[in-house]
Amino acid sequence: MTRAQWQSPVSVAVAATSRPLYVEEVTSLEDAALPHEAKILSAALEVCGA
Repeated sequence: MTRAQWQSPVSVAVAATSRPLYVEEVTSLEDAALPHEAKILSAALEVCGA
């Protein structure tokens, strides 16, 4: 089982972006600071089925 299968999307996003994130920042991909962070966050949420 991968981490993404049991962690919450927010936890996955925080781990994937490797920078402090607040729940409000994770509400939309536009809130990601950098384009690559948006792609990582999108992939993480997709894996979690969000």
